[in-house]
Order: sequence, then structure tokens, then C-alpha cells
Amino acid sequence: MSKILKLFYFAALFVLTVPSSAFAAGEAGGLGSLVPFIFIFVFFYIFLIMPQRKKAKEHQLKLKSLKENDKVITAGGIYGTISRVSENDKIVGLRVADGVIIKVEKEAIATVIADDSVKVPEVVKK
Repeated sequence: MSKILKLFYFAALFVLTVPSSAFAAGEAGGLGSLVPFIFIFVFFYIFLIMPQRKKAKEHQLKLKSLKENDKVITAGGIYGTISRVSENDKIVGLRVADGVIIKVEKEAIATVIADDSVKVPEVVKK
């Protein structure tokens, strides 16, 4: 079992057993009833919110550092090379074929291809 799954199993057992033992002892309220909710919030923050924030920050840094001749893949799956970046820095010109440049919002760029490990597919010609 992975560590995350074990931790989730422990959290589920903790949440299910603490309130029942508190009510069995006759405690109807107080700080003890908030402990499971605090534990759940901390669990979600550590394992869901923090990694997502880190990933979003890295993506924003990649988008800010885009320059001409960078190879990219858009969120729609379009492979291309950046030919120009606009003045307002929100739109880029994406060269998808010889002589074909489309305008794309920077936010639509999903991946920057750093090296030649990803093969850009050739256009099918008849």
C-alpha cells in the first residue's frame, strides 16, 4: 500500500472513531467535535491545495518566459512554434505549418517542449 493510501485510511478511521467515542462518553460539544474537521482540512490542504498552487505557479513562470522559436503544445493539442509575442503579453503567434500562423492566448499553452525528446508530428501531405 502506498503511503498516501495508508494516511488516508488512518484519517478515515480517525474521523469515524473520534466522534462516536466522544458521544459515547457523554460529550455533546466542545473543541473535541471540531478535531475531525480540522484534521480533514489539514489533510486536504497538504495533499491537494499546496501541490496545485505549486504547479500553477510553475506554469505561470513558464508562460512568462516564453520567447520566439519555443516549441509548445496547446491545451487543445496543437503543436507549434512561437513566432511572436504581442505587446500586451497575452497573445502569441503560433506557427503550426509553413506560412500558417494562428493567434493563441498564452493561457492556452499547456506544455513547453524543452528538448527534442518529443517528436513533433509532420503534417500529412497528399
